[in-house]
Amino acid sequence: MPIVLEKKATNTLENVRLGVEAYWDHFTGKGKYSVIVCALPPLLRRTLATFNKQFLGLEVFCSSYELPKGWLTSDRQVRVLGEFTRLREYANKGDIAPVEVPEDVRE
Repeated sequence: MPIVLEKKATNTLENVRLGVEAYWDHFTGKGKYSVIVCALPPLLRRTLATFNKQFLGLEVFCSSYELPKGWLTSDRQVRVLGEFTRLREYANKGDIAPVEVPEDVRE
């Protein structure tokens, strides 16, 4: 099965929409529709929530990879913690499916 890459997006919502558009162009009429989404571990939950909101009929599997040693700089720590806010804000905008974050994770 070929890999379909999307390289034009500037954010997760665009990445999902453009990626699925490329996927449909390549696979329409060729059987069951499913994708494997690969993303940085801190972004995978939001990416899945975006797929779940934008493409309800698509079966989505997720995969991440180990981050390289030293990846989590102080700037990236701030960005990762901001995911909690983005999950709430983007769900309120209707861009992603609501995500329940357990309290122990929020703490």
